[in-house]
Amino acid sequence: MPPDVDRDIVPHRVIWSFTAPVARIHVGDELVVWTNCPGELEWSIDGWRTAARAVLVPSGGVMAAASRHAVLLGPFTAGTLAFRFRCGHPGWCDRAVRLQ
Repeated sequence: MPPDVDRDIVPHRVIWSFTAPVARIHVGDELVVWTNCPGELEWSIDGWRTAARAVLVPSGGVMAAASRHAVLLGPFTAGTLAFRFRCGHPGWCDRAVRLQ
């Protein structure tokens, strides 16, 4: 069977959060980065010199007084995706992540 037959027609969405991080995504996947605070994502594939930026936007709904913010990236081709999340609240943590 040709390898193209095994590819998804519609991109598969992978959700990453601080409580449920993922380590891998596949070619053609989309990545949803989901947090409880607003912030900005700086991301690149295979260490491009100029990283792209994306702002996490409210994703609707409030559960247990925690709002959700998200950004959708991809679909991706082969390579290593690296991103850094910078929280919009002063004094909160930043997080750097690498996915292959």
